Amino acid sequence: MAQKKQKEDVCRVVLLAVQQHPMQVGIDALALLLKGSRSKRLVMRRLNESRFFGGLFYYTAEVIGNFIKQCLQLGFLATVDMGVSIYPTPVLVLTETGRKLLDMSEVVQLAVIKSERENLKLTPAITEACRLIKGLGSVEEVAKRKGLAISTVYGYLSRGIELGAIELDNVVSEKVQQQIKAVIKGSEERVKDVRDRLPESISYGEILCVLASHRRKKI
Repeated sequence: MAQKKQKEDVCRVVLLAVQQHPMQVGIDALALLLKGSRSKRLVMRRLNESRFFGGLFYYTAEVIGNFIKQCLQLGFLATVDMGVSIYPTPVLVLTETGRKLLDMSEVVQLAVIKSERENLKLTPAITEACRLIKGLGSVEEVAKRKGLAISTVYGYLSRGIELGAIELDNVVSEKVQQQIKAVIKGSEERVKDVRDRLPESISYGEILCVLASHRRKKI
């Protein structure tokens, strides 16, 4: 089944929920909270009283969990190991990139992914992004053409790179590739961790694409 695009600003709902509950919920707990689950783990911590409780009730908890993972992958969220038992760890926090996004009117479209396996399928959105980048030459131009956030385009292109639909060279310059590769410790590293070791001029999206290329080479 092909991925669908969410019509509303799901990304913003996820980020606002984390902003209200910083370092209180992990991926699973936040997914249950946004689903509106009556799970004891939420009730015991009174998270069922959150104004975001049931905010995405029309999606399954699995789909919501994949929304959250996409926000992590795009660098809007990060996880922190609290090292204490009061909250399950790791817990979610809003990154500076996430805070900046909330201050803007920009809408970041996330894919409706029903399973991790579905995330590895070549969809029309990914195919179109890969086609356009070859013709237009820059992510910014693709974003303008499609009316999408730059981070959304990078998300599509990174999956296209991992699936072999496009080469990394079509998306990220050789110079930037070398800078990123020099600090990467493994293909499963979090984008934020890599970003912290690089100049501010290098974007989360570029890092996302280089990490996708590393994973592609392992397939």
